[in-house]
Amino acid sequence: MQSEKKPLITVITATYNSLDIIERCINSVLSQTYKNVEHVIVDGASKDGTVDILKKYGSETTKWISEPDTGVYDAWNKGIDLSKGDWILFIGADDALYEDAIENYVEYLNNNDNTYDFVSSRIHITNSKNKVIRTLGWAWDWRSSRKRNNIAHPGSFHSKSLFAKYGKYNTEYGIVGDYELLLRGRDEMKAGFMDKVTVRMEVGGISDSYRVYLETYKAITRTGKLNKIVAGLDILKEYSKFLIRRAFRSVGINIALKK
Repeated sequence: MQSEKKPLITVITATYNSLDIIERCINSVLSQTYKNVEHVIVDGASKDGTVDILKKYGSETTKWISEPDTGVYDAWNKGIDLSKGDWILFIGADDALYEDAIENYVEYLNNNDNTYDFVSSRIHITNSKNKVIRTLGWAWDWRSSRKRNNIAHPGSFHSKSLFAKYGKYNTEYGIVGDYELLLRGRDEMKAGFMDKVTVRMEVGGISDSYRVYLETYKAITRTGKLNKIVAGLDILKEYSKFLIRRAFRSVGINIALKK
């Protein structure tokens, strides 16, 4: 890795009743080969012992708070306000960074263009046994990305200036607020893509539900300004793929469908 630029990187994690999973997430940040990193954890007033874990790692994580919030994007906005990094990435409490993830991103920036607004990569989707079942993540392209959410958001790099340009997360969204923010940049947002896997994320949860498609439709028609009929047809197509994957998973078969 070129040594001329070693920016401070902020990792932001939102937690709520994450006792069984947060420790793995914290350790994945602590084990990064790139060391100029701060980890900001924003907890939504957990009641299950999560705060005890945060206290345990209090001297190793950069900062953490625990107070009520209205959801993950409210928590992320608080994390942005607390951050000092030149670049910000978000990982869930149930996600884990590969140990060379941040180093690979910084190397990519040093070898390409430090004026990017946003840089994404690929992620591994795992099952409950931590087995990789598929890989997700494609480059941001306004023409295709405004039609469907095909970016791997966990672990992606956001320049601090991105939020100055386009604002913070819209808390009206519960699942696709990260996608909606990128749509605000339209074709003016300068995006890079690193063709490497940086994060492990377990399948399931709220992002693997019908609600995500309803929110995506709202985002692409409102912010992306896509025709409602065209958007509706695209969403039906993507939802059909989701149902097929879920049906196959229910009998222990994992398939990959084209984006």
